[in-house]
Amino acid sequence: MASSDRAFRALARASPRSILALVHRLAPALIVADDDEIVALDDPNLDLPPHPREADFVARVGAPSLLHVECQGYRDPDFADRIFGYHLALALRHPDRRVRSCAVWLRPPAASQRAPTVRRGDVTVAITTFVLGELDAVTLLEAPETACFAPAAQLGALSLETMLDRVVSALARAGASPLEPAMAAVAALSRGRYPELVRAMQRANMQPVIIEDLVDYGYDLGLAEGMERGMERGMERGIERGIERGIERGSRETLARAVLDVLEARGLPVTDDQRARIACEGDPHVLQAWHRRAVVAASVDDLLG
Repeated sequence: MASSDRAFRALARASPRSILALVHRLAPALIVADDDEIVALDDPNLDLPPHPREADFVARVGAPSLLHVECQGYRDPDFADRIFGYHLALALRHPDRRVRSCAVWLRPPAASQRAPTVRRGDVTVAITTFVLGELDAVTLLEAPETACFAPAAQLGALSLETMLDRVVSALARAGASPLEPAMAAVAALSRGRYPELVRAMQRANMQPVIIEDLVDYGYDLGLAEGMERGMERGMERGIERGIERGIERGSRETLARAVLDVLEARGLPVTDDQRARIACEGDPHVLQAWHRRAVVAASVDDLLG
């Protein structure tokens, strides 16, 4: 699973109002209900044999509707089929409700993946698509709950430094979810702004989110659980334990996937030979070093060289 999916899903579990605030700000007509009528579902598993599926976010919105949101950080040719299947599963599981499905893209998707409807056979599903990379950051900064998505947006009239300082200020507010910095880091990475976000966090004396540690810890423990433990015991101690546990459990494949996730999120092209080299690397410490460099490397040749 790509890091954007993990960060978004973890944030949705920890702070569902961040997702609801994002949808309400971008498409208010999709949420016609009072706050006390919105209930995030405890069990988003869609239970379709033989492979159970798990949606990123599902919530009951008032009496008649069910809101379904999927986040996507890279071009996945199977995404349309996946969101179509999720939508149908929810409609079957909740026949008394109208399912409204939304796709949140960090970067612009292919034209075929942003169609307003997905049709398979005689069934057509409507999809509302938001592309954070095409929005003005000010739109997302107006609500503190959605500021964590702003690093992926257009700067508009703001400078990059000003925009990220406002993001960090929102992340540091009282009551903010500890998963919001994780989402902000992934959003920044998708636009090549991760180093600048780290500097903004350092200016505010906030512990930066280390992408490599975040992904490694998330793979083995689950991102939400890992971040929660990290916050409870001290972020650095929690992340360090997560990395050590990943290495001890022989997470070579996990680390290789993490390297490729970062390269894909940054839009760096990876040849088949380069992909094979990363996948076949047997030393987890080498993979960790590659993962650190993948955040700032100019190319995959630069990374592997």
